[in-house]
Amino acid sequence: MLRLDALMLLRGVREVASHADPENPVQVSQRRFDQARPVSQSFASLPRAQRIAERLRMSWRDVLALAHAPERTHAHRLGRAQTEPAHDWLTRDLIAFAVRLVALRLEARSVGPIQYRTERAKLLREDYAAYLHGRQLRLPSEDQIRVAMDGDWDAALALAELAPRPPRGDQGRGKYAPTTAEVLERAYEAHGTELTSKEIWTFVKANGIPYGRERGRLWSECVSEWKQQRAARGMDVPAGPPPLDERPDYSQLVGAAMAGEQRRRNWSNVEDCLPFIMAYLTQLPSSARSTKRGYQAWAYTKADAPHPSAFDQHDGGWGRLRALAQARMLESED
Repeated sequence: MLRLDALMLLRGVREVASHADPENPVQVSQRRFDQARPVSQSFASLPRAQRIAERLRMSWRDVLALAHAPERTHAHRLGRAQTEPAHDWLTRDLIAFAVRLVALRLEARSVGPIQYRTERAKLLREDYAAYLHGRQLRLPSEDQIRVAMDGDWDAALALAELAPRPPRGDQGRGKYAPTTAEVLERAYEAHGTELTSKEIWTFVKANGIPYGRERGRLWSECVSEWKQQRAARGMDVPAGPPPLDERPDYSQLVGAAMAGEQRRRNWSNVEDCLPFIMAYLTQLPSSARSTKRGYQAWAYTKADAPHPSAFDQHDGGWGRLRALAQARMLESED
């Protein structure tokens, strides 16, 4: 019953926060949230923000971030957050060991979350298969590492004394693509204002910036990273986006792109996507299932392969394109 009550609280937080600040609901203050409660028809009787945070045993910032995450993830994330004290085994030394171990296996100077997830799965399978002394290896998942490091994967790399992740292209290499924090900084330099999660797309499109939101990170985490960077450099830190009637026109070209930057391919042509899916299917062992997540791990190792999110723009998404690729492969065998 407590879990059901908690899930209803999260739904209420999301709705009321959207009334309090439609443009930036993930950064609503407790005061503005409390004032907006009567506006909600379904959640007017919701407790005050401070009381909600106390009931969920989370900070108010984390409550807002969780409430605006996909609803299907609420139960899992809530359970993880509320049982975090039970994860005393996940020490900083263990995080450093695990990340460094994967880097050594890959002979790499740096490791991304997808690389870590894929290699960790291989390590655990090998340990599970060991005849006498197996099933003893305990490695944290990439999600557990993110939680322990406050959402900052690069902090885990620094803890393991590894190099920062390389600039991101379509899959993390190739043409440089700025992070969300960098785009926020460019917009602030040009306009003197903080972007919202919707306005950033208008800004990058107008300026030809090859931007793609970091997968697995919430908008609030990216904004927090940017503000921490400004604070560390002794620069002013904005309190949030300005009122609607004071915001600049972000659709104007202000020269915010850097030399050599190019927009990514949009992968709007199905025929451009199919060869990569076919290559992924071809290298799979006969007993392995083809999945979108499996494709993502494979594509990360290929310089020009599209991210699986590029397939979502097509009718039927990943499932339909995979079926088309399989049919194309069968035709080639005839």
